[in-house]
Amino acid sequence: MMALTWDSVAGGLAFFAVVGLAPALFVLWIAARRARTRAGRGRSVLQREVRGGDDADAEADQR
Repeated sequence: MMALTWDSVAGGLAFFAVVGLAPALFVLWIAARRARTRAGRGRSVLQREVRGGDDADAEADQR
């Protein structure tokens, strides 16, 4: 609503983009990032491919 009170259309659009749209997109970006991490796609290449999720006991490897 505040964007409608600006004298120029460009000013109103800029105000809307900075104050209204940017924070909403930031919140959506954070939520999507958390969802990717929970799904396992946010892990690094080292964690996904090299280690392969094998967190077994390393005692047999040390002999």
